[in-house]
Amino acid sequence: MKKNLRTTLFVSISAAILTGCQVPTTEPAPRPQKTISCKLPVLTLLPESAGRKEKGGIEISVDPVTYKTERGQNKSRTVVQPNFGEAILAPTDPSTGRPFPFVEDRVEPYLKTSPDRLAFLIKINNKLPRVFRGAGTVVQYNVAGKLIAVDQTGYGEMLGAIIPPRTEMQLTVTGPSLDTLPDQGTIGIFFYDVVTATDAAGNVTEKQNFEWFFNYSTKPVEETAPIEIQRHFLGPNQR
Repeated sequence: MKKNLRTTLFVSISAAILTGCQVPTTEPAPRPQKTISCKLPVLTLLPESAGRKEKGGIEISVDPVTYKTERGQNKSRTVVQPNFGEAILAPTDPSTGRPFPFVEDRVEPYLKTSPDRLAFLIKINNKLPRVFRGAGTVVQYNVAGKLIAVDQTGYGEMLGAIIPPRTEMQLTVTGPSLDTLPDQGTIGIFFYDVVTATDAAGNVTEKQNFEWFFNYSTKPVEETAPIEIQRHFLGPNQR
């Protein structure tokens, strides 16, 4: 009886000691969060601008592309001082006898608009009895009452368009960077010198101009994303 009592007492004391000596578990520190944002364009065709315009047997329609948000990352590295716990683990550079540099690597997210330029989907329907060629067309934009000429690379597809009779082609033209546009206003897109007639020798005898106007505004978009932070010593092959 006494032996059983001693055994029970020993087990109880041992359990109490072990329980008191347990190292409390800790959750890993949450990653810092960052609010990222960008602006999505909203373009609405003005009522007086018909969606499809036909002149000289060529029918053209213009629609804004669908804009979306995309995430990107900015990476940076900064030399910092290690804390006490990090310092006691510092490896030593054999060539100098000094600890390796200690750095903090940060990966910070950002939000961007895609595409990052004014862009439109163009449909050209050739109702002529001959091949239509887009060569010679000039594309311009009117932003808040000011004409803005763009590089021909923005409408290279238009210049290279070759459309057989009674067929339709879809292509994309791009304009100025969204960063250069106001948050709201009226935007016009113009196609000048669209060839609609030629003579028997192929000489141009008729050109037409097309224009559309859109109400332009922006819608802010916000998201929350984590910041990745890594603190470490730079080894000999990491510099």
